[in-house]
Amino acid sequence: MPSWDGTVAAQKALSAIYRTGQRFGAHHLIDILLGKETERVLRLQHNRLRTFGVGTELDRRGWHSVFRQLLAQGVVLPDLAGHGGLALAPVAAEILRGAQTVRFRRDARSPKRNTAEPGRKGANASGLEPEAQAIWEALRAWRLEEARRQELPPYVLFRDATLIEVARRRPVSLTSLATIPGVGASKLDRYGSAIIEIVSRSK
Repeated sequence: MPSWDGTVAAQKALSAIYRTGQRFGAHHLIDILLGKETERVLRLQHNRLRTFGVGTELDRRGWHSVFRQLLAQGVVLPDLAGHGGLALAPVAAEILRGAQTVRFRRDARSPKRNTAEPGRKGANASGLEPEAQAIWEALRAWRLEEARRQELPPYVLFRDATLIEVARRRPVSLTSLATIPGVGASKLDRYGSAIIEIVSRSK
């Protein structure tokens, strides 16, 4: 059966489980990944999580299939007490760090959404000029190294779309970097100088 590299999708699902305390079921976790401001999500303030709204590349059916396959592969563990919550198996840590890949059956893909695999080389980066492409590749390499150092999925630091826009605009100051969508105040303070240095060095 055809399969696809679901490592990034798995990282998002596993991160949602971890950040909500490993006690919620797939339905609520999918609401978080899709950015649904349900009464429960708002009451628990899960709309403030880093994983809120990061999973719009799949629809609800696609995410249900992802969670089912993570369970089948032993990456996610069911709540044996019968409360419906999901927990992480030890192997999940390797996937979150990017040290292990995950493949899913093709039916986990949503036919209703863009199926370009997020986080892959060249994703949404077509049309970049050679200089911008070099900056994009340098930013991706930096993000991967920084994510591994912090033991986080790379997308938690910056999404591809943000880094691609940085490569296109080539900001030379923190002020100009701050105007790019996805670069909030906290990320600007934490990573801004490193990004400006990469942009300047890659020119």
